[in-house]
Amino acid sequence: MMPYPLSKVGYKQIILPDGSKVRLNAASSLSYSRTFDTSDNRIVNLNGEAYFDVVADNNRPFIVRTKLQDVEVLGTKFLVESYNEEPEVKTSLYSGKIKIKRVNAEDVVLSPGQQSLVSSFAFRIIQLSDSDVSKDLERFDYIDFKGETIQQVLRKVARWYDVQIKYDGPVSEYKISGSISKDIELPKVIEMLNILFPNEIIKLKGAVVTVKLRK
Repeated sequence: MMPYPLSKVGYKQIILPDGSKVRLNAASSLSYSRTFDTSDNRIVNLNGEAYFDVVADNNRPFIVRTKLQDVEVLGTKFLVESYNEEPEVKTSLYSGKIKIKRVNAEDVVLSPGQQSLVSSFAFRIIQLSDSDVSKDLERFDYIDFKGETIQQVLRKVARWYDVQIKYDGPVSEYKISGSISKDIELPKVIEMLNILFPNEIIKLKGAVVTVKLRK
């Protein structure tokens, strides 16, 4: 296998042997076989999140393998989010068509503007708004959250800034929506999160972020 190792901080721009382009997000890894450019199928393995701009080849499908699904495509632009610590695999399509292939389930073809969400117990498709598409394409520059708890938000912060999150007891289910530029330094982000999550105290020491409920 030809690995692109874990992108700990920031993102990587990758050009595959067939000319397809991949933008690999933080805390993500991509690998493919040494026979990628000569085999019948162009297969890559993804752990994490990546945006794909695939070169069309009607004779050699491009396949992205993740923990819960395969995404098969001939040539298109799409985003796959498949982190091990997240319960769902999200696939968003921006142009062309892709096929979602799952074990013991019928294949599903997505059209542009659709997003599939696959978990170990459910499958659903939602229609993306123009705003959603715009935010998806900007997500490599922003930490974006939509109705998410402090645990969900901090998992994204941990990936981008390469820090460890520790919880001192249970936390609230309070949810927020918004975005934070990835250009902002971590201490300022922690300061902002303390305002956004009024029920918790969030502290940064070295490479560890601690969280506990306010008394």
